[in-house]
Amino acid sequence: MKKIFLVALSLLFALTISACVKPVTTTVTTTTTIETTTDELTSEQLNVDDVIQSYTEDVTFDVYGYNSGYNFPEVYIDINFTLISYSPVQNEICIKFDVHDQNPAHATYYAIMQDTAHYLTREQQQFFGGGNNFTAGACFDISDRSMTYRIIVGKYDTDNLNRTPGKIEASAWIEWHDPYWTSRNTFDVGARTNTTEEYSESLTESNASFEFTINDPDDCISNILVVLREPLGTMIDYLEFDASTLKSGDNINVSGGFDGLAPYAEYTIEVYVDGNDGHDDFNQEYLFQMTLRTAKVLGQEDMYNVVSYHGLFAVIYDIEYTETEAILHYVYVNEDRIKYADSEEYLYLHLEYASNDGSLIHTYELLEGDNTLTVPIEDICEGYIFSVYDQQNSSKFAITRVPSLEPSVSIYGISHNQFEIRFNGSYDNITNFDLEIYIDGYAACIESYENIDIFTNRIINLYHDFSEIDNSIIFIMTITYEAYGKEITFIESDSMY
Repeated sequence: MKKIFLVALSLLFALTISACVKPVTTTVTTTTTIETTTDELTSEQLNVDDVIQSYTEDVTFDVYGYNSGYNFPEVYIDINFTLISYSPVQNEICIKFDVHDQNPAHATYYAIMQDTAHYLTREQQQFFGGGNNFTAGACFDISDRSMTYRIIVGKYDTDNLNRTPGKIEASAWIEWHDPYWTSRNTFDVGARTNTTEEYSESLTESNASFEFTINDPDDCISNILVVLREPLGTMIDYLEFDASTLKSGDNINVSGGFDGLAPYAEYTIEVYVDGNDGHDDFNQEYLFQMTLRTAKVLGQEDMYNVVSYHGLFAVIYDIEYTETEAILHYVYVNEDRIKYADSEEYLYLHLEYASNDGSLIHTYELLEGDNTLTVPIEDICEGYIFSVYDQQNSSKFAITRVPSLEPSVSIYGISHNQFEIRFNGSYDNITNFDLEIYIDGYAACIESYENIDIFTNRIINLYHDFSEIDNSIIFIMTITYEAYGKEITFIESDSMY
């Protein structure tokens, strides 16, 4: 069972419950009437047996909803509970419900846990609507076992002209009785960590790993089940653990991992436990869920806005460049798991090669498995993009750019008249280097050098004496370099003050 967490606000609201509450239950009897400040209204007990989830056998629930011949849409909402989940071994109760509100425009909605003895709010959570009909939920910690509780659902609506600031009329509420509440044993979840490495050792598949701790001083837990689900929710794999073999002191320390996964994809693990709380056995009691991001395939890059599914992914993990061609190394996996939402058509992938302005140059078919694809070197240009798409181009599965081989150069001043040409990175692909020197504010070139042999000497000794000149010296460099079988010329400037 998945938990639904909602935002808690610091504002504490005073709560009242409609008058003439008439509970009907086989195990608890009460004639308590709780007065409200409105006209006397009636409530009815709701039959929710089919939505209660709990491993306990002796717990009873009384669930009430507002019911009256009067219509107060600015005060009350219709609540239909679809789930009430009670786990005393985890000190938790969760609810899920459908809401119908005839007057939602200026309403805020709250689920509140209240101490039944003193009508004090112990915890409050705001939930958010979406028009007249929506679904919401909340989970509450009930660890203080000296109290009994109720959960109240209601709204605060500024359209209510008779409202009392900070006061909500309850539209529905839940009370429950557990005869063994104070004597049941409990446990709690400690640290949870995704321990997946950044890169997989395999070129064709990925992995994910995890660690978590459960504090179980009373030895409640006997077995642990970790279920792995792929991004669309299907169960892929599971691991089982004997809690007694992992116990150290009060803690159960669990670690494990899964292989054969899609690279850089989000999977989810769900953790369930078996055991006994001192009165009742529990089996596959839901504990928590955790997202695992799988490792990248070695060489995988540019992951922004790229998707990867279990059974459907592609990775370009290397490109080799020769004098005549570029050789792409890629992995393509397609197990016919993923269909388009509006048809029965399975997705398949292809490779597109485009210029840096997005113009499509060529489309290539992909073969499943670990393969290569060759592109003539004359088609390769710096910054051009290889991308993998589905047949409708609705999602991008992989992307890599042709690296720029343009040298990065700057001028470093040694003295007034001596300067050094410096490179950040490789420059062995340069075929010609010309230099012109200007004085800021003057149009004429002061000195010029052609085809400088930067491989033997990068020191420039100027003929003119610039020691008495306050203006900056401007260096204009015209550089020709070779990239992917082509010569490219660009102009770079630098200045010295």
